[in-house]
Amino acid sequence: MLFARVSGMMRFGATRLNTSPVWIGCSVQRSMSSIPHRRMLAKQYGDGNRVKASQEVAHAMPLSYKEMDNSTLVTLAAMDNHDATVEMLIRHIMSRDRVNYPTALKSFLTIKDANNSGVLLRTLPHGFGITLALSAGLASIPLCFHLETVHAFNEYFVTADIPEPKDLETWLEVGSWAWNWMEPPLGQLSFLILCLQFTNDQLNNLGVRPLVSRLKDARAQRVIQAFPQYDAGILESFSKTAPLTQES
Repeated sequence: MLFARVSGMMRFGATRLNTSPVWIGCSVQRSMSSIPHRRMLAKQYGDGNRVKASQEVAHAMPLSYKEMDNSTLVTLAAMDNHDATVEMLIRHIMSRDRVNYPTALKSFLTIKDANNSGVLLRTLPHGFGITLALSAGLASIPLCFHLETVHAFNEYFVTADIPEPKDLETWLEVGSWAWNWMEPPLGQLSFLILCLQFTNDQLNNLGVRPLVSRLKDARAQRVIQAFPQYDAGILESFSKTAPLTQES
C-alpha cells in the first residue's frame, strides 16, 4: 500500500501540474544539479567548484537494484521502471511471508510464470500484423520488377495490354509497366496506414487506452486474483511494466 500511495501522490501531483511523473523526476534531477545543490555537495565533499565523492560515498553506491534502499525502489517503480518493480515485489514477498531472499525469489518466479502465461494468445494480433506487413513488403518487389511474376499477375488479376518485348528488356522497364496497376493499391494502403496512425495518436490524446494497455490490464487482474495474499498495487505495477512477450 505504501507504493500505491507514493505512486498515487506522484500521479496526482503530475495531474495538478498538467504533466507526467517522468517530468517530475526530471525536475527533481534538474534541481539536484542546481547551483545551490552543487554548493552543498562542495561543502560536503570539498574541492571547490568540482565535486568529488569520497571513498565512503563511492563504496556506498549501489551497483544493482538489489542494493538500493526501499525509498529509491518505490520512486523508480512509480516511474514504471520494471526492474525496480521486480525487486520491490521480491521484498514485499519477504515481508509478507517472513522468508529470506532466496525463498522469496522462488515465490516471485511462480508469480512471473503466471504473468507469462497466455503469451501466445496475447501476442497473436501483433504477430499476425508483423507477418502480414513483412509478407506484403517482400511480395511487392517481384510484383513490380520481376518479369515472370508481373506477367502472371497481369494475366490473372489485371489483363492489361502487354508492351513490346523491347520495352521489357530491363527490370526498370518492367517496373514502369507494372506500376500502372501497382500504384493505386500501394498508394491507397499507404494513405490508409497514415490515417490509422493519426487516429491512434488522437485516441491517445483523448486518454483512450490502446490494445496493449487493455491486454496488460487484463493480465494484471489475473495475477492479482491468482495471488490475493500480496499487495494488489505492487502486483499490478509488476505486471503492467512487464513486456507482453515471454519475460526471461
